Amino acid sequence: MWRERIRSQPMFDILQEVRSVENRSHPVIHLEIGDTQGFNNLALRTHMSNACQSVPFTYSPSSGEPELRKIVAELFSSQIGLHTDLEQICIAPANALITQCLAATLAEGDTVLIPNPGFPTYELASEFLGFDIVRYNVFNDGVAKVEDIKTITRRLGEARPKAIIISNPSNPLGYAFNWSEFSDLFEYACEIDAYLIFDETYVNLTYEVSHVEAVHPNTDKIIRIRSLSKEHAAPGLRIGYCRASPDIVEVVARFSSLVYSCVPSFVQIGVGQYLKSPEASIFVDQLKTEMASRIQVLVSMAKENDLVLRTLPNATFYAFIGVKNGDQAFRKLLDHYKVAVCPGAAFGSQGFNAVRLSLAGTRGDVIAGIDRVISGLHREDMMDAS
Repeated sequence: MWRERIRSQPMFDILQEVRSVENRSHPVIHLEIGDTQGFNNLALRTHMSNACQSVPFTYSPSSGEPELRKIVAELFSSQIGLHTDLEQICIAPANALITQCLAATLAEGDTVLIPNPGFPTYELASEFLGFDIVRYNVFNDGVAKVEDIKTITRRLGEARPKAIIISNPSNPLGYAFNWSEFSDLFEYACEIDAYLIFDETYVNLTYEVSHVEAVHPNTDKIIRIRSLSKEHAAPGLRIGYCRASPDIVEVVARFSSLVYSCVPSFVQIGVGQYLKSPEASIFVDQLKTEMASRIQVLVSMAKENDLVLRTLPNATFYAFIGVKNGDQAFRKLLDHYKVAVCPGAAFGSQGFNAVRLSLAGTRGDVIAGIDRVISGLHREDMMDAS
């Protein structure tokens, strides 16, 4: 049955469990989910308030308001160095776009190649749509590293993926790879004529590393997914955008019309006005400065307390920390130390011996939460033994 294919994102199941602990009058520090409550985007709030007052609550085109699509097309053109037309842009929640773009490119029974560990929607959407899933490793023995192409193709056997998902920078790893690590995978995708689906949600959130420059494999079968949620601290607005060929955009828009009709018009107009303003880039620069500072705090606290960070976070809002058993670490840290993290296995089997920490809450909570995590791992003898 279709309902048996529908599974929820594990982070929200974990959040519900954490809330149940809080409901028993046990305050918990939240490091388990990438909510950006530590950053208040006043400029975006102002633009949204103005749009709410002036824009009628009417339907929008399922592909998105032309005004916002045009602004996003201009952003893509300037950031990736390729001219982008309005017809190549579709507006939808970024999490939904993963499912929609997969549905637009594959048929039931096709094979999709996804990163391990990776954002859970890749797997959940693929299961729901009836695809065969093969995973390629981007993390092993506590180190962020893309698996070599020979090992990947051996795992594929006779299967030929119709789509390959690449997430860079990576959630959950909190790490921006050098694109050269994916070069063999790009060549393989071109060789078998597979779609490349780039999850670029965190492409503008890198710290102490060069910006993740746009890459242009020698194929026109590329889909790029981005989001307002993270770099502008607005996950609740559910605004994302994809750049794809017009035929893919048309299918994605039809999917939107089927499921939720459209993103609210006033939300799109408010976002568009904000993105056109100088305040948008100012906010991102300020957020990046603060996040780089938080990562340095994490690194310093880890060093002072003998916590080994074999992969130093350099992007996103996350740190992926090696432990002896991620599920047990989550349970003990929540029950005994009242700090919530996300078990690494929620993102794939390669994360079993890890936990993900979100650094996007208030600065005070983040620092206090890191302290509880390190203390708890020490006392419970759950530090990474590698």
